[in-house]
Amino acid sequence: MSMDYIGTLNEAVSYVESHLEEALTYADVAEHVAISPYHFMRIWKGVTGLTLAEYIRKRQLYQAILDLSANPSLKIIDVAYKYHYATPGGFTKAFSRFSGVSPQIARKDHAKIKPFLPLVVSSLIQGGQHMDYEIVEMKEFCIIGLSRRFTFDEAYKKIPAFWGETVKKICHPSYPLFSLVKEARIGQYGVCVNDGKEDFDYLIAGDYHGEKVPEGYKTRVIPASLWAKFKCVGPLPGSMQSVNTAIWHEWLPAHTEYELSENIDIEFYSDMPMDDPHYRSEIWLPIRRK
Repeated sequence: MSMDYIGTLNEAVSYVESHLEEALTYADVAEHVAISPYHFMRIWKGVTGLTLAEYIRKRQLYQAILDLSANPSLKIIDVAYKYHYATPGGFTKAFSRFSGVSPQIARKDHAKIKPFLPLVVSSLIQGGQHMDYEIVEMKEFCIIGLSRRFTFDEAYKKIPAFWGETVKKICHPSYPLFSLVKEARIGQYGVCVNDGKEDFDYLIAGDYHGEKVPEGYKTRVIPASLWAKFKCVGPLPGSMQSVNTAIWHEWLPAHTEYELSENIDIEFYSDMPMDDPHYRSEIWLPIRRK
């Protein structure tokens, strides 16, 4: 996936701007800029801090303010339907949450509302050379765990809930499969695997050693690859989020000798308490030399 990150993201922004009245998905925009939806999701969120749906929604709502201000005869219901709200009430609620005022007030003086203008990506490379990472050649290995599929837009909110639900279920001695959880160290990996669709598998997993696979569990082979392993130090989720942003915003654009090789990425979690100020976790990305 060799690319000009700045050019790709700016082209994606231009495409979104010219299709604000449409219900765009990651797949739509990724196809336009000729990369996989999964990689586009990771790059977009890593650089902007927003999912694509959040960004589009904010742009639509700010454009709605300008539409209402520019045309006093324009009905609020027409603007609501223009930007894909099912009801005027739903639009008014989202509008008020975004702007702090109702559509009726906003149209009278939009200058008092903080603008949400199109993203401009002018520079990405800042500190990529100083991140704590290593490049490691790893053989194929197999994992076992519990999995769930997520769409690109819902993943950042629903995966933490999946973790909470799973930890509550499996991490106590009364759980019937607790011995498997301990032996495989299920929970040491959080693994995203995309097969080219508009959603992906996320596994809360550990190392598989050939034991019988219980009902409800899944195994998956992780292919042999060169991996970039980025170290994160500090309480979760903050430490991992900041490193993830730096990977997409700085490291990958700076290291032009590498490109991503698989639609997989792995989060590695240590056994320390996750609120420990020295908690250690890692982000693993499969790469190859160009």
